[in-house]
Amino acid sequence: MPWPDRYRDLRVGSKIRILAIVSTGLAVIIVSVASMLFHYLQLRENAGQLLQSQAAILAFNNTAALSFQDSESARESLRALSNIQGITAAYIVDRNGKVFASYHRDLSRPSETLSIPVPHRANGLSVDGSSMSLLEPIMLDNQVLGTIALTYDLRTLYSRILPGMLYSFGIGIIAMLAAAGLARILEKSITVQVEALASTATNLIDSQDYSVRAMQFSQDELGRLTLTFNEMLDQIQDRDHQLEESNRLLENRVAERTRELT
Repeated sequence: MPWPDRYRDLRVGSKIRILAIVSTGLAVIIVSVASMLFHYLQLRENAGQLLQSQAAILAFNNTAALSFQDSESARESLRALSNIQGITAAYIVDRNGKVFASYHRDLSRPSETLSIPVPHRANGLSVDGSSMSLLEPIMLDNQVLGTIALTYDLRTLYSRILPGMLYSFGIGIIAMLAAAGLARILEKSITVQVEALASTATNLIDSQDYSVRAMQFSQDELGRLTLTFNEMLDQIQDRDHQLEESNRLLENRVAERTRELT
């Protein structure tokens, strides 16, 4: 049986609970996804600002190293990046495009296998898949001595988003349970009126007693439906009384006419 048909035949209370849970779940999912996306974009922006600040510091500290070809001093300054989570690789490239010094967080990988920045690539931030890179020129007296290249692994941001995801998931479960509880309370206020109306209609069909009335529990739409139902019974009962009175009068007239003829 298709889902719409199964849903159509469910009890009113079940429909109310499903509607409340699904609506709450969708709202929580939308808000959680939007919140996590905003958090991720904010973290990515912070990562870009971190790269820019570190590149500016390294460019300032390595002007002398490039000027005097002191590659050991340059490598020492790059090794300080090991204290900064997320930065996985760094290079100092001279004005000829040759790697002057390099750093990689994974020391098991040799530096010659690393991705060397293209010298003519435009300076600034760029994102490629799961990594963010920055090229910053090293300047001295308005002359370019070389370029700082930094790489940031964006996958490290996921571990910072995961607790928020779990927190949102927990809040969503609590919200759906609360919605189910509130729907249960609302269900009773609706189904008790529907069941009372249905029970009255069933008794009316079985007994043909139009003096019975459905109990009105509220003044809402269901309450007005019950009131209209009772008014309909009043009209039917009045017509029955009128019909009974007409039949009685007719029987009396027939009896009188019969006596006159005899």
